[in-house]
Parts: sequence; structure tokens; C-alpha cells
Amino acid sequence: MSHARRFFSVLVASLLVFQATASYGADPQSNASPASSLSGRVIAKGDSGIDGVKIICSAPQNAVCRPSVVSTDKDGRFSFSEVTPSTKYRLTFEHARYLHTVASGEPGEPMTVQMEPYLIRGRIFEDGSVIRVPDASVTCVKKEGPPQTECSTATDNDGRFTIQPLQDILDPSTTYDLIITHGRFPSLRIPDVRVSDPPRDIEVHLQIPVTGKRYPVETKSGFLMEVSVIRTDPKGLLVRDEDSPIRAFPGGRSGRSLQYEQIQTIGQSVRQYHTARNHFVLVAIIVASVATGLAIGHASRRAQTPAP
Repeated sequence: MSHARRFFSVLVASLLVFQATASYGADPQSNASPASSLSGRVIAKGDSGIDGVKIICSAPQNAVCRPSVVSTDKDGRFSFSEVTPSTKYRLTFEHARYLHTVASGEPGEPMTVQMEPYLIRGRIFEDGSVIRVPDASVTCVKKEGPPQTECSTATDNDGRFTIQPLQDILDPSTTYDLIITHGRFPSLRIPDVRVSDPPRDIEVHLQIPVTGKRYPVETKSGFLMEVSVIRTDPKGLLVRDEDSPIRAFPGGRSGRSLQYEQIQTIGQSVRQYHTARNHFVLVAIIVASVATGLAIGHASRRAQTPAP
């Protein structure tokens, strides 16, 4: 009986050792929870999917994310096929035409991520002050190739503007010119503007028209003219019209008032090419007057000479 009991004890001990050895040699992943997927869709404004977004999955310690990098399809959909359940992952979204985006996701319900396109933003002040300029028109023009308006906007009551078009997406590899116009300030062109990630604010200062300079002006009624500024005041300009023929005569400097509320835009100052033309016209008039006087005098003397 003692031999049977001893044999049974040895048998039980052998079974325990075999079980422990089998457990030790088993794959650790066999004890892990079954893998699931992390999926979703990347969209732009308007709910349209974005194709070709690179998505990088950052897994926490002791978690799995395979593959670690995927790209969206033509509908903006993506999937990480093997992830650890009930784990929060950090996902980074990258695209050449959109700002980098970071979001958190967990396996389970598909997630939706909206990416913002590149933008140009800034603020406009009156030169030499902190006074904001509302209702200024801001237009961006592509620098390369033929001039083409890409996008436009206007400043708000705080002088701020943001250019972020939905259709013609701004390209970070392209250079743009910003053209700013306003009814109280000469237009300003800011060259070589590029979008950046993260966006940088552009600070713009507009100068009031300078006394003595010439500017093209468009009124709100659609009338175009070129004027010289005689004086400025808070409500408008005292100007003279450079296309008026009275400028060819001495003393032709009388001006007229042009209120800011009448002005649509003031262009950039132009070169004073009219001066030479006006001087030429003035000299021609003087020469013609002298010649006419001499001719009349000569004819008068001939009429007064008695016949022989």
C-alpha cells in the first residue's frame, strides 16, 4: 500500500512539472486579448474625403499597433488592422496641402478627423498707430505663371483677416502676393508670402495718401480718375484732377474735395509723368500765342503802310 501511495505521489508531481514547463514555453501573446482594428475617415470641410493622408500610429507601452503607418484611400478611409483593445492611441495626420493634425483614437467605433487647409492670416493697422482697419480687401495672387487671383477676403471690425479657401487650396510650395485695398489708404502689395505650419500672423500697416503725390482713384459710382493730393483731413482729400486741361495754365491749382465715403479704392502712387506733358502744352500755347501776335502785328503794319 505504501508503494502504491508513493507511486501516485510521484505521478502527480510529474504532471505538475510538465504543466509548469508547458506554460513557461508558451507564446506570451496567447494570454493577450484578441487583437481588433482602429479605423476611421479623414475629411475636409464639406465632408469630402481626403486621399493620400499619411497616418502615423504611436502606441503606448505594452500595446500593439500594426502597421505603424497607413495612408487613406480615395474616400479618406484608413485602418490599422492589429491593435490592442481598450487602448488609446496617438495618431498624426500629414498631407502636403493640409495642416498637420493630431488626434486620439481607440479601437471600436470608426473615428472621423477633419483636416484644415493651409491658410494666410494677419491684421491691418493704420501706420504709426494701433488703430485697426476694418473692411479692407485682401487678395492673394499666385506669383508663378500668369497672374491669377487665388482667393480674397476682407478684414473684420478688429482688422483681422483669414484666407482659407475651400476649393483653390493654398500650396505651401507656391509664393503668393497679397494685394490690400481700401477707400482711405493707397493700395499695398506684399510680395513673396508663403503659407506655413503652424500659420504665422502677418502684420500690415497702411499709410494715408501723401500730400503732393498722385494716385489713381476709383469712386463708388465707378468713375476713374488720377488726382494729386493737396491736403488730407479725417473725412476726405482735397485733390486736383490731373486730367483737367486747366492744369496746363499758370495758377491752375484749384482743388476739390473728395470724401472718403465716395471712394472705392485708392491705387498705388504713380510717377509724375504729366509734368513734362503739361510743360510742353504750356510752351506750345505760349509759342502759338507769340507767333499769332507777331503775325497780327506784321499784318497790321502792312495795312497801315501808304501805297506809293
